[in-house]
Amino acid sequence: MKLKKEIIGWLIVVAVCILIEVLFFNFRALESMFFEKADFTTQYRTENGSLYIEMDNINQHVDNIFLDVDLCDEDSEVDAGEPIFVTISKTDAADSLYYELPDTKIVSGNEQSKYLRLHLSGDSKKILVKLSANDAEKLKVNGIGINEKRPFDFSFIRLIVLFVVLGSIYLFRRKSFLFKEEFSVKNKKQLTVMGVLLVFYGLLIFGILKSNLSYDAWCTEPAPTRQYEMLTKSLSEGHLYLDYEVAPELNDLDNPYDFQSRIEAGGDYLFDIAYYNHNYYVYFGIVPVILLYLPIYLITGILLKTYQVVFFFGILLFAGITMFLYSLIKRYRLKLSFGKFILSHIALLMSAGGTSLVYPGNTYSLAILSGITFVFLGLSFWLFSSDGKGKVSKPLLVLGSLCMALTAGCRPHLAILILASLVIFYEDIKNSRFFSKKGIWNLLSFALPIIVVAVGLMTYNYLRFDSIFEFGAKYNFTGVDMTHQVGSGVKFIQGIWEYIFAPFTIADHFPYLQLRDLSSDYLGYFYLHDMYGGMIWLFPLSMLSLGIFSKKRRGELKKFGIILFVIACVIVLADIWMAGITNRYMYDFTFIFVMVGVIVLFWNAESGAASDSRIKHFLVNFAVLLSFFVQIMAFLIINIQSGLYLRNPDLYYSIEIMFRM
Repeated sequence: MKLKKEIIGWLIVVAVCILIEVLFFNFRALESMFFEKADFTTQYRTENGSLYIEMDNINQHVDNIFLDVDLCDEDSEVDAGEPIFVTISKTDAADSLYYELPDTKIVSGNEQSKYLRLHLSGDSKKILVKLSANDAEKLKVNGIGINEKRPFDFSFIRLIVLFVVLGSIYLFRRKSFLFKEEFSVKNKKQLTVMGVLLVFYGLLIFGILKSNLSYDAWCTEPAPTRQYEMLTKSLSEGHLYLDYEVAPELNDLDNPYDFQSRIEAGGDYLFDIAYYNHNYYVYFGIVPVILLYLPIYLITGILLKTYQVVFFFGILLFAGITMFLYSLIKRYRLKLSFGKFILSHIALLMSAGGTSLVYPGNTYSLAILSGITFVFLGLSFWLFSSDGKGKVSKPLLVLGSLCMALTAGCRPHLAILILASLVIFYEDIKNSRFFSKKGIWNLLSFALPIIVVAVGLMTYNYLRFDSIFEFGAKYNFTGVDMTHQVGSGVKFIQGIWEYIFAPFTIADHFPYLQLRDLSSDYLGYFYLHDMYGGMIWLFPLSMLSLGIFSKKRRGELKKFGIILFVIACVIVLADIWMAGITNRYMYDFTFIFVMVGVIVLFWNAESGAASDSRIKHFLVNFAVLLSFFVQIMAFLIINIQSGLYLRNPDLYYSIEIMFRM
């Protein structure tokens, strides 16, 4: 009986999706069935690189215009996917002279985009259409129509998107089977569901990477995003500097880090790469190269592409989050529903950059993504290694410390999370399981991996920059002299607002999300880039983190949450002071705040849905699903760095037309 109800429920979801596809997304096709086709005369002219089409003697109400125009290449073949910008000037009962309407666009080779719905007053006598493209001389007019019948367009891709959205809402409803079963690693059905989610996530990020990287992307990609590949070749040749000849103009400068001086001096130089003692170096952490790039290159001769390694760490991040949640449940003997486990997983995956750090597929995102992944793995192994009651696993201690130490070789300031060990092993330390004769092997298991990695990184730093603590960011060739960079507490005002509280900007047209205006009156250098909302809006579950200070709660789990919260606050301030404000830096701390929010959620979680209030259940579901869909939509924001609009405009316009009304 329950299975029958579940099947009926999913059939209703499918039926609703089909109805929305037919009645909503094809509404323009349905309404055009009642339009009265118009006759008119047409005149063409080319002026200032644009094609003008004037339709005269219409003398009736205009509901739509069909512009069957394509941009063709040298062989007169349609150049599909290219935008053609359209400006319509109308006359009607309200305007006897031409009144210019807002600009829009059609897409060459896309028939649905060529039907433009107009909303005019009364009858029109004439209409002027201006068409602009990269090369207006190659515009080919196949036909023009007014009040044409728009063809019905049933899109299976759009239907799948609808099913994912509505299916997610239905799947995480309060009475779903997900919230009736207690989470258990022994439950085969739950393991199957997690496997399906992993496959879905893998296909999602694979599709994002494939659609965002053109076939020849790695032939044309600038050097700053290929730093790991360049470093791999250098290490294979036995040196740390990059095999890139330094322009003599740089060596002659008194201060090569002065951006304007470099420009005036001329000569080629690598941007966003460290320069020291007449050599170029990679200032991003070396760990991904040591673990993946270099071994594979030495063994097979294959030089991995960075997007491939990004994909690998995306999958590893999924596994690391799964381990972390299970380690929390096991260590602190928590009981919660499988549904809450999945929701927590999605929240952490999104807040850790599971999509936003993946889609650029470059060095910048890999450095952060790999660091966050090792944090999840390290904390998980540490939590698994001790039950706080006397049993300590040395192999798991070693793995935990190794992963946490490797974090410093990816994203150095995330290594501050090593301090969380003070809480995780507090009971063991208090009961002499580390600092005593019998606990010496526990102490060595914990400390040696950290010391070995630290010594390796310090040596690496010293050999390059003559300082064991210098990773090279200070010597980065960027738009400002980082060696003389100064900070100011004034930055914290805008930084905290943009990183934590700023609402996202929503538009009424695709892709609905927009980049925020980051203009500032700070009279000094302040890096501001690509923000589309603050943490509490993008990852609402982070707001639960404040509940960690509840006086009703006691114990180690609360202390663990508090130290994570404090560390996250420190990282926020450090990022603002040292780096500035940009979307990818958010992921240094958002996942930590969400970690704390998940702990608070786990406190109040129960195995059955009956004990969960409707409002509370709705708010948690809404917060998590909002995070997921906003992070997917962020990939489509116009002009966001490495987004689809800039990387693959053909596909972007195809998607835009698909959701245009």
